[in-house]
Amino acid sequence: ESFYYNILSNFSGENKTRPELNPWPDGRSSAFCISFNSEGVTGNYNVVLNFLKTENLPATFFIDSSLSEDQLKLLESVKSIKLQSELYSKKDYSEAGYSEITGEILMNEQKFGKKFTGLRFPFNSSNFWGLLYAEDKGYIYDSSIGVDHLTSYTGSVIPYNIPVSRDSYYKCLKLIEICPVKNDDVFFFQRSDNREDYTDDLQRNDAQLFEKYLLDFYEYAVVKNNGLMVYVGNPQYTGFSEITMLPLKKLCDTLKSKNCWMTTLEEVAAFRNKLKDLKVGISESGNEIKLKINLPDQLIISGLSFKLKSKPSGITATGRYDLKEINGVYYLITDAKNGDEIVID
Repeated sequence: ESFYYNILSNFSGENKTRPELNPWPDGRSSAFCISFNSEGVTGNYNVVLNFLKTENLPATFFIDSSLSEDQLKLLESVKSIKLQSELYSKKDYSEAGYSEITGEILMNEQKFGKKFTGLRFPFNSSNFWGLLYAEDKGYIYDSSIGVDHLTSYTGSVIPYNIPVSRDSYYKCLKLIEICPVKNDDVFFFQRSDNREDYTDDLQRNDAQLFEKYLLDFYEYAVVKNNGLMVYVGNPQYTGFSEITMLPLKKLCDTLKSKNCWMTTLEEVAAFRNKLKDLKVGISESGNEIKLKINLPDQLIISGLSFKLKSKPSGITATGRYDLKEINGVYYLITDAKNGDEIVID
């Protein structure tokens, strides 16, 4: 990156205030979502939900046929919780055929009487036919493929449109893949399966390891890439005790002090989908840079943000705008609509 800026700086007329589109709204430098799968008893759910309500945090639960009526009522009683589909049965669908996978998607919708917009295939797998069918059914995002940038390069910390291919057929789907952290609470708290042997000391040791992993992931994989971190847990493990809740609590406490957008998977998908329709024309004249927004009519992107290389001496705009300095970076923030013009001096 430094090399390219050095080359560009030698060109006549290059303005170092040239804006860069920020991936998140309102000048946020990163994003964070909490998600849970269905495993766990009602007591585990109470531990998790008490935490979310106390901390005033939104979350998305991916539910399947194992969810009891009592657990469903608990989830539906919390307004900040979104419910999405983990398909009907808990199994690996990576090799499932069209009839099986579409049946599983439909049965889960029918069981809960809901039109889901988000999907998660169990065990970090996905399915060719399932993704095609989900797109046709109007699903907006999938959150199945785990991301691990500490020990490998699987997944992505930036949401992307899913490409699928099979037998010389290729398509880039409208579905957005929003990758959760690959090493979840099961990876660190699986010793809780032997409940009687899982002492407080063992829980604290595993919780410290999990906390360190989560904070390292945010620091080294997410922040430096202006990316998204999606916590994935299960009430059975995260909500095993107040001790096993600590890694998520410490992570959230840390992120509240950062310039992080703490939101839901649904809000992330909605914002990124709006960016797909955005075009920004840039023209330069002397010391001025003019931005012209091109969007479909009626579409407004609230909090659209541009990063600036330095503080501008003046800004004029046809619409509302705000200039913020956050951690030494200047952000130009606006509620963008078609035809808006912004001139930066």
